[in-house]
Amino acid sequence: MGKRLAGMFWALVFLAVPVLGVATFAVAPSINVWLPKDVSEHGRQIDSLFYFILVLTGVVFVATEVLLFWFIWKYDAAKQRGPAT
Repeated sequence: MGKRLAGMFWALVFLAVPVLGVATFAVAPSINVWLPKDVSEHGRQIDSLFYFILVLTGVVFVATEVLLFWFIWKYDAAKQRGPAT
């Protein structure tokens, strides 16, 4: 039972990390922890590129974390009774 409980704990930790990351991302602009105002003519383009890369990497991160959680949950070693084939 101890190994199963530890496995469930780590699975939930790996689920909580991306959820908290997305929550932090969503709350940051409202508490003024974000980019400063543009000071050059290229600032808006640079900020747009930054936002695009941020969203792209965020989506990929969340997708990989969800897949990681699913694989941990599906292929739990305690559920497999027979030899690996």
